[in-house]
Amino acid sequence: MKHKIWIEGYNITGQSQQATQLVKDDGSTQWEANSFKEACKKAITELGWDMKHYDEDQNIYWGCRFFDSEKSAREAFG
Repeated sequence: MKHKIWIEGYNITGQSQQATQLVKDDGSTQWEANSFKEACKKAITELGWDMKHYDEDQNIYWGCRFFDSEKSAREAFG
């Protein structure tokens, strides 16, 4: 199954970012995995993000939630 992954935006300590779709180095926007959570973990690893900031139970990275659609990510924050 292929999954598109969006991460909600944030506004903290003077820095901010709108909701963003995760994009691979080759420009593609889908990760192959059996579940959305598995796709998120795969994306974090492939993008070189530090797994110590990932909370697997809540499926969040640095306090930001992952979503499977732009609409949901923007409704959550940004």
